[in-house]
Amino acid sequence: WTLIKIYIIIVLLLLIMYMCNEYYINISLLKSMKSLNVWTNQMLGDNSKGIEGSRQQEDNEFQVWWKGQKNLKKNIKEICAKYGEQVNVGINPFWFIYIKKANLLNCYISKAGSNTVKKLLFQLDRGHSYEEDIIHMSKLHNLTLKNASNKNNINSSTVSFTIVRHPFERLVSAFQDTMIDRKSPTELKHLKRYFDEITFSKFVKHILLDRRERCRTMAECHFNHHWLPYVTSCSLCTFEYTAVGRLENMQEDLRFIGQMAG
Repeated sequence: WTLIKIYIIIVLLLLIMYMCNEYYINISLLKSMKSLNVWTNQMLGDNSKGIEGSRQQEDNEFQVWWKGQKNLKKNIKEICAKYGEQVNVGINPFWFIYIKKANLLNCYISKAGSNTVKKLLFQLDRGHSYEEDIIHMSKLHNLTLKNASNKNNINSSTVSFTIVRHPFERLVSAFQDTMIDRKSPTELKHLKRYFDEITFSKFVKHILLDRRERCRTMAECHFNHHWLPYVTSCSLCTFEYTAVGRLENMQEDLRFIGQMAG
């Protein structure tokens, strides 16, 4: 009985953490969208809505941010070196989107603000915003690195970036979206091979068990894209990004990435 009570408390805490985190993320994304409007207006040639503050203040803020980026990328290199060849995964062109007008390259990661970023890239490419809530890759297919001309246009001045999220928070969000909200038949089938009950703890266990068949190595990992490892989709250990943003800090990250892209 004591163990059952402890389990119930843990589940309740996880749910509370999830709801608080999703509220925070949604507010952050709304703020990011406002910043994106400024960014896209600047990149598309409308300078009437410049970023407030003096040039000196902007430069100082950028230097602080860039220092953080250097530390983050240093940590990534150290982790990659620790795990060696098993995390050295080649680039999959499907996940990379290139915007020629801005010389901007993004590798999008599902459940880490990817819909917001894809809408931004769509607007940069087309010159107008995307009106629907969800933007599917079919709308951006011609912008991926599967298109040889996009790959050929990439050069040393291209600003490349990806947005990541705390893995635990990403898993909680993936569970809510895939198993509870959309009730994905494919993923529910995989989970029910191991468990009858659909809970977050069972969801995590099913991923670990499913790894034997669907993700034997990072290079040959066929998990659902909502929990596909970062090194598999975006080759974080083999491709050196100009910047690696975090969902919790996406407003500021996109602001400075936009400045670097011009």
